[in-house]
Amino acid sequence: MTSGLYPPYRLCTTGCESSSWWLEPKGDEKRETELHEVRQVRDEYCDRLHSLPGCTGLSIGEDADGGYFITLYFDSRERIDELKRQGRIHDSLEGVFVQFEVAGPFVPQVDAQEYRPVPGGVSGDPEHITEGYGTLGGWVRDHVTGRLCLISREHVFRS
Repeated sequence: MTSGLYPPYRLCTTGCESSSWWLEPKGDEKRETELHEVRQVRDEYCDRLHSLPGCTGLSIGEDADGGYFITLYFDSRERIDELKRQGRIHDSLEGVFVQFEVAGPFVPQVDAQEYRPVPGGVSGDPEHITEGYGTLGGWVRDHVTGRLCLISREHVFRS
């Protein structure tokens, strides 16, 4: 319903173990297969990509047309240009489009204070959660009933 509001989607990771389950195109077998193939490419190359000089992270994203791509994040544009000149990075990996951005390093921001109610935009603590975690979307008021409701993504509630 709101997916058109935020393209392109990105999942920024600093490790290869991260998933992109939040991109799940449930019920669309063609897109599920396409995402699975992009994940396989990401997993196959993840360690090598992270070991590139200046690489600060990678992600899988979805463009406005529903296509999937990999983004590599580097510490500078000069580093990207140098690695391209050296032939160490390319615009595609096994047919998957790759884009390059300057960002990072990605450092988790920790606030150990407890909040009630929990404000929107807060992520779960991955050190204390064994299966999945995510960011709480926020609080909204149902315009029909007036009830206060929590809004987020399925994976956050499922955790």
